[in-house]
Amino acid sequence: LTLGIGFAIAEFARSLVFGGYSWGTFGYLMVETQYVKHLGGIVGVYGLTAFVVMWSAWFGQIAVRMKSGSGSLVHRLRNALLAKKEFYETVYYFVFFATVLLYGAYRESRTPDLGLNLRVAIIASQIRTDESIHEGSYRVYRGLLREALQSNPDLILTPENVFPYFILDEKTMALAYRPPVYLENANELYQDFLVLTQGVPETTFAVAMHTQVGKKYFNSIVLYQNGAVKSIYHKRKPVPFTEYVPFGLNMHLFQQFAQGEEIQDFRLGDIALGGYICSEIDVTPLSVHGAKLILSPSNDSALVSDTISPLHHQVARMRAIEAGAYMIRASKGGISGVIDPYGRTLGSMRDTTGVLVVDIQ
Repeated sequence: LTLGIGFAIAEFARSLVFGGYSWGTFGYLMVETQYVKHLGGIVGVYGLTAFVVMWSAWFGQIAVRMKSGSGSLVHRLRNALLAKKEFYETVYYFVFFATVLLYGAYRESRTPDLGLNLRVAIIASQIRTDESIHEGSYRVYRGLLREALQSNPDLILTPENVFPYFILDEKTMALAYRPPVYLENANELYQDFLVLTQGVPETTFAVAMHTQVGKKYFNSIVLYQNGAVKSIYHKRKPVPFTEYVPFGLNMHLFQQFAQGEEIQDFRLGDIALGGYICSEIDVTPLSVHGAKLILSPSNDSALVSDTISPLHHQVARMRAIEAGAYMIRASKGGISGVIDPYGRTLGSMRDTTGVLVVDIQ
């Protein structure tokens, strides 16, 4: 028990050193287990770490006792588990593990139904951000949006920053003047996008783009419906040395982003939403404050290793278990998909440009 808790605390402390990024945390391995993974919905990924290390340490302790004992194998096993000093310890571990299994079995027997009843369309892309600064890229994404609309979705989610030349001024709800990524006909394309949303007023477009409030820039998710902005989420954990410079260091970045508020009024009609933009999926604990639907646009094309995309997907599955919420991921160059509150992938696309449509309850 002490070893498990100590190991989990060490994992948590290591994550905090890197700004809360929990890469490599041992508990993520449990996302594949059928019953034990549900413990993550109560104690999170660090609690799962403590559980697995504690359980493994106990088995190791039993092996040590058996090796140091005498007599037959059955006799040594009985003494290791049921001797006077070890009896209550064995009962404790048996009851604890049985409780975890029964809770997991109970969860698995029930179909997740959060009353959402939504059809969602996720756009996956292989277009890198540095290839997205031209009108041709806009036309590709517009075609994908129109393809998604053929399924009459309630919500469409794009990957992170698919329109780098669109920076929304949240005061005027128009494009900011002379954004860092300049495209001469950006306003014309933006009006074309608004007209597209007006043609399907029942569909909400969740576009991951940059926004501006005064002199502050945010990495955001903007919800459009019928040509109007309905809600905005600001990324809460920008990446240090990439999206902002920590500690007041004098370093030049192409564009620096401010930090969004911890609690934000981000919603789709009456449905409270959570947001994890790209690397935020790796940050724990980062609460979605009871939201049952999480939007997670990402840009894995910026990463140099193909092994990170599956890791991000695995981490996203754990975040869905922790929150008890559906997770919708739209990625450039990574894995896009829909994950249910039990961490199960309902549909996914990888290394392709296309549209995925999934109905969620």
